[in-house]
Amino acid sequence: MRARHLKIAGVSAATAIAVLASVLFLWATGHNVIIQSFFLPASGTVGYEVHASRSAMGLRLPLGDINAAGGYKVAYSYGHGGRVVLGSDGVLVPILGSSSGGGTGNEPATAGSTYQRMPYAGSVIGVALQSSGAVTSNAAHAEAVILSGTTLIATGLLTRIDGDANTQYNSATQAKDVDTFAVGELVTCRMTVDSGFLPASAILVCTIVIEY
Repeated sequence: MRARHLKIAGVSAATAIAVLASVLFLWATGHNVIIQSFFLPASGTVGYEVHASRSAMGLRLPLGDINAAGGYKVAYSYGHGGRVVLGSDGVLVPILGSSSGGGTGNEPATAGSTYQRMPYAGSVIGVALQSSGAVTSNAAHAEAVILSGTTLIATGLLTRIDGDANTQYNSATQAKDVDTFAVGELVTCRMTVDSGFLPASAILVCTIVIEY
């Protein structure tokens, strides 16, 4: 970082001109400029400090809300408490850690909260699927879905792992605002696992990424 400091005492016209000239020079030479006033109580001196550096700042803090380009990303994970649910077709997966079922490899979860309630409006931007062990046969699919009232909305944003490629981890993303949700609507993961999926003892975790 290259930095420059300039302190000018007083608030006269000459001071204002000096501060302005300094700022114009620093801007012209590619610096980021911050102007701060200061006061020295013991001396009664009032002045201004001009600080400049060539470091680029990527964060803007306006008055009021802070808005991030692309939205604020939050990830929610879903998974059965035991092993994979073999032969499942479009099963809604409970929030990770909320289920105690699925312990034999072919039973659905017996308990758990299926949906994450959205406290703000936003959109779904990503889905990921991961297995505790590399897949050796067949495939598992995961899709992000939204519950709006009583209507389950398929986003079409899905990913898969299988025995040929992406055997343990895979993910998919899309632009924000493609699949939106309102305040209070619900988001979950819908999973399909082939009946011949191996290893049958694998633990599958689906992660949905949303933005507010």
